[in-house]
Amino acid sequence: MISVATNAGAIMARYASSSVYNVLETSMERLSSGKRINSAKDDAAGTAVAIGLEAQIQGTEQAQRNVSDAIGLFASAEAGVSEINGLMQRMRELAVQSSNGVYTAADRTIMELEYQSLTSAVKQRIANTRFNEQSLLDGTGGMNGSFEFKVGANQGNSISYDFPSVMPLKTSFKENAAVTATSSHHADANNWQFVDVNLSGPLETGMRVSYTLTATDPPPGVGGQWLNENAVNWTRKLPAATGYFDIVADGSGNLQSISSYSTPAYMQQWHGGQYAPRGAYISGPSVHHSNTVVEFNMQYGGGYFTITDLKVEGWVTEVELFSSSILTQVKAASAVTVLDSTMESMSQRLASYGAASNRFTSIANQLGTTTMKLSQAKGRIMDADFATETSALARAGILQQAANAMLAQANTDPQNILALLRD
Repeated sequence: MISVATNAGAIMARYASSSVYNVLETSMERLSSGKRINSAKDDAAGTAVAIGLEAQIQGTEQAQRNVSDAIGLFASAEAGVSEINGLMQRMRELAVQSSNGVYTAADRTIMELEYQSLTSAVKQRIANTRFNEQSLLDGTGGMNGSFEFKVGANQGNSISYDFPSVMPLKTSFKENAAVTATSSHHADANNWQFVDVNLSGPLETGMRVSYTLTATDPPPGVGGQWLNENAVNWTRKLPAATGYFDIVADGSGNLQSISSYSTPAYMQQWHGGQYAPRGAYISGPSVHHSNTVVEFNMQYGGGYFTITDLKVEGWVTEVELFSSSILTQVKAASAVTVLDSTMESMSQRLASYGAASNRFTSIANQLGTTTMKLSQAKGRIMDADFATETSALARAGILQQAANAMLAQANTDPQNILALLRD
Protein backbone atom coordinates (compact mmCIF):
# COMPACT_ATOMS: atom_id res chain seq x y z
CA MET A 1 0.00 0.00 0.00
CA ILE A 2 1.24 3.45 -1.00
CA SER A 3 0.76 5.81 1.95
CA VAL A 4 1.96 9.25 2.98
CA ALA A 5 0.55 9.38 6.52
CA THR A 6 2.49 6.30 7.64
CA ASN A 7 5.92 5.68 6.16
CA ALA A 8 6.40 2.08 7.28
CA GLY A 9 9.72 1.72 5.49
CA ALA A 10 11.15 4.78 7.22
CA ILE A 11 9.93 3.51 10.58
CA MET A 12 11.56 0.11 10.06
CA ALA A 13 14.78 1.69 8.82
CA ARG A 14 14.86 4.07 11.77
CA TYR A 15 14.32 1.21 14.22
CA ALA A 16 17.05 -0.86 12.62
CA SER A 17 19.43 2.11 12.70
CA SER A 18 18.66 2.72 16.37
CA SER A 19 19.24 -0.93 17.28
CA VAL A 20 22.49 -1.07 15.39
CA TYR A 21 23.58 2.18 17.05
CA ASN A 22 23.07 0.62 20.52
CA VAL A 23 25.25 -2.32 19.51
CA LEU A 24 27.82 0.07 18.05
CA GLU A 25 27.80 2.19 21.21
CA THR A 26 28.25 -0.86 23.44
CA SER A 27 31.17 -2.14 21.38
CA MET A 28 32.85 1.27 21.40
CA GLU A 29 32.40 1.55 25.19
CA ARG A 30 33.92 -1.88 25.78
CA LEU A 31 36.80 -1.23 23.43
CA SER A 32 37.56 2.15 24.94
CA SER A 33 37.37 0.92 28.58
CA GLY A 34 38.71 -2.58 28.03
CA LYS A 35 35.87 -3.96 30.16
CA ARG A 36 33.03 -6.16 29.10
CA ILE A 37 30.96 -5.06 32.10
CA ASN A 38 30.89 -1.29 32.51
CA SER A 39 27.66 -1.14 34.52
CA ALA A 40 25.48 -3.65 36.33
CA LYS A 41 22.98 -3.63 33.45
CA ASP A 42 25.60 -5.15 31.16
CA ASP A 43 25.66 -8.38 33.26
CA ALA A 44 23.92 -8.28 36.63
CA ALA A 45 25.01 -11.76 37.75
CA GLY A 46 28.53 -11.28 36.44
CA THR A 47 28.81 -7.98 38.33
CA ALA A 48 27.91 -9.67 41.63
CA VAL A 49 30.44 -12.46 41.05
CA ALA A 50 33.14 -9.97 40.05
CA ILE A 51 32.61 -7.89 43.20
CA GLY A 52 33.09 -10.99 45.36
CA LEU A 53 36.21 -11.95 43.43
CA GLU A 54 37.62 -8.43 43.85
CA ALA A 55 37.12 -8.67 47.62
CA GLN A 56 38.98 -11.99 47.64
CA ILE A 57 41.78 -10.55 45.51
CA GLN A 58 42.30 -7.48 47.70
CA GLY A 59 42.07 -9.55 50.89
CA THR A 60 44.59 -12.07 49.57
CA GLU A 61 46.97 -9.31 48.51
CA GLN A 62 46.79 -7.81 52.00
CA ALA A 63 47.37 -11.27 53.47
CA GLN A 64 50.52 -11.48 51.35
CA ARG A 65 51.73 -8.25 52.93
CA ASN A 66 50.81 -9.62 56.36
CA VAL A 67 52.88 -12.72 55.71
CA SER A 68 55.81 -10.57 54.60
CA ASP A 69 55.54 -8.70 57.92
CA ALA A 70 55.51 -12.02 59.79
CA ILE A 71 58.64 -13.20 57.99
CA GLY A 72 60.34 -9.93 58.93
CA LEU A 73 59.24 -10.37 62.55
CA PHE A 74 60.73 -13.86 62.76
CA ALA A 75 63.93 -12.61 61.13
CA SER A 76 64.21 -9.90 63.82
CA ALA A 77 63.63 -12.42 66.60
CA GLU A 78 66.20 -14.78 65.11
CA ALA A 79 68.78 -12.00 64.92
CA GLY A 80 68.20 -11.10 68.57
CA VAL A 81 68.49 -14.70 69.78
CA SER A 82 71.63 -15.27 67.71
CA GLU A 83 73.24 -12.22 69.32
CA ILE A 84 72.27 -13.42 72.80
CA ASN A 85 73.67 -16.86 72.04
CA GLY A 86 77.00 -15.25 71.15
CA LEU A 87 77.05 -13.38 74.48
CA MET A 88 76.28 -16.56 76.41
CA GLN A 89 79.08 -18.41 74.64
CA ARG A 90 81.52 -15.93 76.19
CA MET A 91 79.76 -16.20 79.57
CA ARG A 92 80.15 -19.97 79.49
CA GLU A 93 83.82 -19.59 78.60
CA LEU A 94 84.32 -17.40 81.67
CA ALA A 95 82.38 -19.85 83.86
CA VAL A 96 84.55 -22.76 82.71
CA GLN A 97 87.64 -20.65 83.36
CA SER A 98 86.48 -19.72 86.86
CA SER A 99 85.79 -23.39 87.61
CA ASN A 100 89.52 -24.05 87.38
CA GLY A 101 91.17 -24.32 90.78
CA VAL A 102 94.33 -22.38 89.90
CA TYR A 103 92.64 -18.98 90.15
CA THR A 104 92.51 -16.77 93.21
CA ALA A 105 89.51 -14.91 94.58
CA ALA A 106 90.90 -11.71 93.04
CA ASP A 107 91.09 -13.41 89.64
CA ARG A 108 87.50 -14.56 89.90
CA THR A 109 86.39 -11.07 90.93
CA ILE A 110 87.75 -9.74 87.63
CA MET A 111 86.04 -12.57 85.74
CA GLU A 112 82.82 -11.80 87.59
CA LEU A 113 82.93 -8.20 86.41
CA GLU A 114 82.95 -9.27 82.77
CA TYR A 115 80.40 -12.01 83.45
CA GLN A 116 77.91 -9.60 85.00
CA SER A 117 78.56 -7.07 82.23
CA LEU A 118 77.63 -9.73 79.70
CA THR A 119 74.53 -10.55 81.74
CA SER A 120 73.50 -6.89 81.48
CA ALA A 121 74.10 -7.04 77.73
CA VAL A 122 71.82 -10.08 77.47
CA LYS A 123 69.10 -8.22 79.37
CA GLN A 124 69.51 -5.21 77.07
CA ARG A 125 69.34 -7.35 73.94
CA ILE A 126 66.15 -9.00 75.18
CA ALA A 127 64.57 -5.62 75.88
CA ASN A 128 65.67 -4.10 72.55
CA THR A 129 64.70 -6.92 70.19
CA ARG A 130 61.45 -5.52 68.85
CA PHE A 131 59.43 -5.39 65.64
CA ASN A 132 57.17 -2.39 65.10
CA GLU A 133 57.48 -1.61 68.82
CA GLN A 134 56.40 -5.15 69.74
CA SER A 135 58.71 -6.99 72.14
CA LEU A 136 59.73 -10.38 70.82
CA LEU A 137 61.94 -11.98 73.47
CA ASP A 138 60.59 -10.99 76.88
CA GLY A 139 57.11 -12.52 76.58
CA THR A 140 55.20 -9.22 76.63
CA GLY A 141 54.64 -8.63 72.90
CA GLY A 142 51.35 -9.19 71.10
CA MET A 143 48.62 -10.49 73.39
CA ASN A 144 50.57 -11.62 76.45
CA GLY A 145 53.31 -13.03 74.27
CA SER A 146 51.06 -14.51 71.58
CA PHE A 147 50.89 -13.14 68.03
CA GLU A 148 48.05 -13.87 65.61
CA PHE A 149 48.93 -13.52 61.95
CA LYS A 150 46.15 -13.02 59.36
CA VAL A 151 47.26 -15.14 56.41
CA GLY A 152 44.13 -15.26 54.26
CA ALA A 153 41.23 -13.20 52.95
CA ASN A 154 38.53 -14.99 54.94
CA GLN A 155 37.54 -15.25 58.58
CA GLY A 156 39.53 -17.92 60.37
CA ASN A 157 42.53 -17.74 58.04
CA SER A 158 44.90 -17.02 60.92
CA ILE A 159 47.98 -18.58 62.52
CA SER A 160 48.89 -18.03 66.17
CA TYR A 161 52.47 -18.18 67.39
CA ASP A 162 53.69 -17.82 70.96
CA PHE A 163 56.70 -15.70 71.82
CA PRO A 164 57.36 -16.46 75.50
CA SER A 165 60.43 -15.17 77.28
CA VAL A 166 63.59 -16.66 75.85
CA MET A 167 65.03 -16.95 79.36
CA PRO A 168 63.89 -20.07 81.28
CA LEU A 169 62.23 -19.12 84.56
CA LYS A 170 62.74 -20.88 87.88
CA THR A 171 60.46 -20.65 90.91
CA SER A 172 62.20 -21.18 94.22
CA PHE A 173 61.84 -20.30 97.90
CA LYS A 174 64.19 -17.39 98.59
CA GLU A 175 64.61 -14.43 100.87
CA ASN A 176 62.22 -11.63 99.97
CA ALA A 177 63.92 -8.25 100.17
CA ALA A 178 60.59 -6.41 99.86
CA VAL A 179 59.55 -7.50 103.37
CA THR A 180 61.71 -6.86 106.44
CA ALA A 181 61.47 -8.28 109.95
CA THR A 182 62.83 -6.63 113.08
CA SER A 183 62.51 -7.64 116.73
CA SER A 184 62.17 -5.76 120.00
CA HIS A 185 62.07 -6.99 123.61
CA HIS A 186 59.87 -5.85 126.48
CA ALA A 187 58.46 -7.12 129.77
CA ASP A 188 55.29 -6.41 131.72
CA ALA A 189 54.77 -5.65 135.41
CA ASN A 190 54.46 -9.34 136.21
CA ASN A 191 57.85 -10.11 134.69
CA TRP A 192 56.41 -11.77 131.62
CA GLN A 193 58.86 -11.52 128.77
CA PHE A 194 57.84 -10.65 125.20
CA VAL A 195 59.64 -10.33 121.90
CA ASP A 196 57.74 -8.59 119.13
CA VAL A 197 58.58 -9.44 115.53
CA ASN A 198 57.58 -6.50 113.39
CA LEU A 199 56.98 -7.23 109.71
CA SER A 200 57.21 -4.39 107.23
CA GLY A 201 56.25 -4.70 103.57
CA PRO A 202 53.62 -6.38 101.38
CA LEU A 203 52.85 -9.70 103.04
CA GLU A 204 51.50 -12.63 101.05
CA THR A 205 50.05 -15.92 102.12
CA GLY A 206 52.75 -18.56 101.80
CA MET A 207 55.63 -16.38 102.96
CA ARG A 208 57.75 -17.77 105.79
CA VAL A 209 59.59 -16.00 108.58
CA SER A 210 62.53 -17.95 109.98
CA TYR A 211 64.26 -17.15 113.27
CA THR A 212 66.63 -18.36 115.96
CA LEU A 213 65.37 -18.18 119.55
CA THR A 214 67.98 -18.19 122.32
CA ALA A 215 67.38 -18.25 126.10
CA THR A 216 69.79 -16.19 128.19
CA ASP A 217 70.11 -14.51 131.55
CA PRO A 218 68.29 -11.18 131.57
CA PRO A 219 70.43 -8.06 131.28
CA PRO A 220 70.59 -5.70 134.25
CA GLY A 221 67.44 -3.70 134.81
CA VAL A 222 65.19 -6.16 133.01
CA GLY A 223 62.42 -7.84 134.96
CA GLY A 224 62.18 -11.57 135.46
CA GLN A 225 65.49 -12.26 137.17
CA TRP A 226 66.52 -15.78 136.40
CA LEU A 227 68.75 -16.29 139.45
CA ASN A 228 67.66 -15.58 143.01
CA GLU A 229 69.15 -15.65 146.48
CA ASN A 230 69.32 -19.44 146.38
CA ALA A 231 71.38 -19.38 143.22
CA VAL A 232 73.48 -22.34 144.22
CA ASN A 233 70.44 -24.58 143.78
CA TRP A 234 69.59 -23.22 140.32
CA THR A 235 70.87 -24.37 137.04
CA ARG A 236 69.78 -23.50 133.52
CA LYS A 237 69.88 -24.89 130.02
CA LEU A 238 70.33 -22.42 127.23
CA PRO A 239 69.42 -24.13 123.93
CA ALA A 240 69.08 -22.23 120.70
CA ALA A 241 66.14 -23.31 118.53
CA THR A 242 65.83 -22.46 114.85
CA GLY A 243 62.31 -22.39 113.50
CA TYR A 244 59.93 -20.63 111.22
CA PHE A 245 56.27 -19.70 110.93
CA ASP A 246 54.10 -19.41 107.84
CA ILE A 247 52.15 -16.25 107.08
CA VAL A 248 48.48 -16.00 106.18
CA ALA A 249 47.67 -12.54 104.82
CA ASP A 250 44.58 -10.83 103.45
CA GLY A 251 44.26 -9.24 100.04
CA SER A 252 45.70 -5.97 101.35
CA GLY A 253 48.90 -7.60 102.59
CA ASN A 254 47.96 -7.50 106.31
CA LEU A 255 48.88 -10.39 108.57
CA GLN A 256 45.85 -12.49 109.55
CA SER A 257 47.36 -15.51 111.25
CA ILE A 258 50.50 -17.62 111.51
CA SER A 259 51.31 -21.32 111.59
CA SER A 260 54.36 -22.47 113.52
CA TYR A 261 56.31 -25.50 112.31
CA SER A 262 58.88 -25.67 115.08
CA THR A 263 59.10 -25.78 118.85
CA PRO A 264 60.63 -22.63 120.29
CA ALA A 265 63.46 -22.86 122.82
CA TYR A 266 62.80 -23.89 126.40
CA MET A 267 64.71 -22.98 129.49
CA GLN A 268 64.58 -25.23 132.54
CA GLN A 269 65.25 -24.28 136.16
CA TRP A 270 66.35 -26.75 138.83
CA HIS A 271 64.93 -26.32 142.29
CA GLY A 272 64.08 -28.80 144.95
CA GLY A 273 64.96 -31.75 142.76
CA GLN A 274 62.51 -30.83 140.00
CA TYR A 275 62.74 -29.26 136.57
CA ALA A 276 60.29 -26.47 135.86
CA PRO A 277 60.01 -25.77 132.07
CA ARG A 278 59.83 -22.19 131.09
CA GLY A 279 59.17 -22.10 127.35
CA ALA A 280 58.53 -19.45 124.77
CA TYR A 281 55.59 -19.72 122.41
CA ILE A 282 54.27 -17.73 119.45
CA SER A 283 51.01 -15.88 119.95
CA GLY A 284 50.87 -13.46 117.04
CA PRO A 285 49.48 -11.54 115.44
CA SER A 286 49.18 -9.70 118.73
CA VAL A 287 45.89 -8.05 119.58
CA HIS A 288 47.82 -5.40 121.47
CA HIS A 289 49.73 -4.18 118.45
CA SER A 290 49.27 -3.60 114.76
CA ASN A 291 48.37 -6.56 112.59
CA THR A 292 51.94 -6.82 111.34
CA VAL A 293 53.35 -7.86 114.74
CA VAL A 294 53.97 -11.43 115.83
CA GLU A 295 54.63 -11.89 119.51
CA PHE A 296 56.77 -14.48 121.30
CA ASN A 297 55.92 -14.95 125.02
CA MET A 298 57.95 -16.47 127.85
CA GLN A 299 55.59 -18.40 130.10
CA TYR A 300 55.57 -18.08 133.87
CA GLY A 301 57.91 -15.13 133.87
CA GLY A 302 61.51 -15.36 134.83
CA GLY A 303 64.32 -15.69 132.38
CA TYR A 304 65.06 -13.80 129.21
CA PHE A 305 65.25 -14.74 125.55
CA THR A 306 66.11 -13.13 122.24
CA ILE A 307 65.14 -13.59 118.58
CA THR A 308 67.92 -13.42 115.99
CA ASP A 309 68.57 -14.37 112.36
CA LEU A 310 65.18 -13.07 111.26
CA LYS A 311 64.58 -13.67 107.57
CA VAL A 312 61.45 -13.38 105.40
CA GLU A 313 61.28 -15.90 102.57
CA GLY A 314 58.77 -16.52 99.81
CA TRP A 315 58.30 -18.13 96.42
CA VAL A 316 60.24 -16.12 93.84
CA THR A 317 60.04 -16.61 90.08
CA GLU A 318 63.22 -15.41 88.45
CA VAL A 319 65.48 -15.88 85.46
CA GLU A 320 68.04 -18.31 86.78
CA LEU A 321 70.76 -17.07 84.44
CA PHE A 322 70.45 -13.51 85.75
CA SER A 323 71.12 -14.62 89.33
CA SER A 324 74.11 -16.79 88.43
CA SER A 325 77.65 -15.91 89.42
CA ILE A 326 81.21 -17.18 88.95
CA LEU A 327 82.77 -15.71 92.10
CA THR A 328 83.56 -19.19 93.44
CA GLN A 329 84.32 -22.55 91.87
CA VAL A 330 81.00 -23.94 93.08
CA LYS A 331 79.02 -21.02 91.66
CA ALA A 332 80.96 -21.18 88.40
CA ALA A 333 80.17 -24.88 88.00
CA SER A 334 76.50 -24.14 88.64
CA ALA A 335 76.64 -21.29 86.11
CA VAL A 336 77.94 -23.70 83.44
CA THR A 337 74.92 -25.94 84.05
CA VAL A 338 72.53 -22.99 83.86
CA LEU A 339 74.16 -21.68 80.69
CA ASP A 340 74.01 -25.08 79.02
CA SER A 341 70.31 -25.34 79.78
CA THR A 342 69.64 -21.80 78.59
CA MET A 343 71.64 -22.22 75.39
CA GLU A 344 69.78 -25.43 74.61
CA SER A 345 66.53 -23.53 75.02
CA MET A 346 67.91 -20.84 72.69
CA SER A 347 68.82 -23.43 70.07
CA GLN A 348 65.29 -24.81 70.18
CA ARG A 349 63.92 -21.30 69.83
CA LEU A 350 66.10 -20.62 66.77
CA ALA A 351 64.94 -23.85 65.15
CA SER A 352 61.35 -22.85 65.85
CA TYR A 353 61.86 -19.43 64.26
CA GLY A 354 63.43 -21.01 61.17
CA ALA A 355 60.59 -23.50 60.78
CA ALA A 356 58.02 -20.75 61.17
CA SER A 357 59.78 -18.59 58.56
CA ASN A 358 59.76 -21.48 56.10
CA ARG A 359 56.07 -22.02 56.78
CA PHE A 360 55.23 -18.39 56.13
CA THR A 361 57.36 -18.34 52.98
CA SER A 362 55.32 -21.28 51.67
CA ILE A 363 52.11 -19.46 52.57
CA ALA A 364 53.33 -16.36 50.70
CA ASN A 365 53.94 -18.45 47.58
CA GLN A 366 50.48 -19.99 47.88
CA LEU A 367 48.84 -16.60 48.31
CA GLY A 368 50.62 -15.32 45.21
CA THR A 369 49.24 -18.22 43.17
CA THR A 370 45.77 -17.68 44.63
CA THR A 371 45.85 -13.98 43.72
CA MET A 372 46.83 -14.83 40.16
CA LYS A 373 44.01 -17.37 39.73
CA LEU A 374 41.42 -15.06 41.24
CA SER A 375 42.51 -12.22 38.97
CA GLN A 376 42.24 -14.48 35.95
CA ALA A 377 38.74 -15.54 36.96
CA LYS A 378 37.67 -11.94 37.45
CA GLY A 379 39.22 -10.98 34.09
CA ARG A 380 37.21 -13.63 32.28
CA ILE A 381 34.07 -12.02 33.65
CA MET A 382 34.95 -8.34 33.48
CA ASP A 383 37.43 -7.90 30.62
CA ALA A 384 36.39 -7.21 27.04
CA ASP A 385 37.32 -9.67 24.28
CA PHE A 386 38.86 -7.30 21.73
CA ALA A 387 38.59 -9.77 18.85
CA THR A 388 34.90 -10.22 19.48
CA GLU A 389 34.25 -6.55 20.10
CA THR A 390 36.13 -5.32 17.01
CA SER A 391 34.19 -7.80 14.87
CA ALA A 392 30.95 -6.61 16.44
CA LEU A 393 32.01 -2.99 15.88
CA ALA A 394 32.71 -3.59 12.17
CA ARG A 395 29.46 -5.46 11.72
CA ALA A 396 27.48 -2.77 13.54
CA GLY A 397 29.17 -0.06 11.46
CA ILE A 398 28.21 -1.70 8.21
CA LEU A 399 24.66 -2.31 9.40
CA GLN A 400 24.37 1.27 10.59
CA GLN A 401 25.46 2.58 7.20
CA ALA A 402 22.98 0.27 5.47
CA ALA A 403 20.18 1.32 7.81
CA ASN A 404 20.93 4.97 7.24
CA ALA A 405 20.88 4.41 3.45
CA MET A 406 17.55 2.61 3.70
CA LEU A 407 16.19 5.37 5.91
CA ALA A 408 17.18 7.95 3.27
CA GLN A 409 15.58 5.81 0.57
CA ALA A 410 12.38 5.40 2.61
CA ASN A 411 12.19 9.15 3.12
CA THR A 412 12.32 9.79 -0.64
CA ASP A 413 9.71 7.18 -1.62
CA PRO A 414 6.61 9.33 -0.69
CA GLN A 415 7.72 11.89 -3.24
CA ASN A 416 6.68 9.39 -5.96
CA ILE A 417 3.07 10.03 -4.97
CA LEU A 418 3.36 13.54 -6.40
CA ALA A 419 3.81 12.00 -9.80
CA LEU A 420 0.47 10.24 -9.38
CA LEU A 421 -1.16 13.53 -8.43
CA ARG A 422 0.23 15.32 -11.46
CA ASP A 423 -1.28 12.71 -13.76
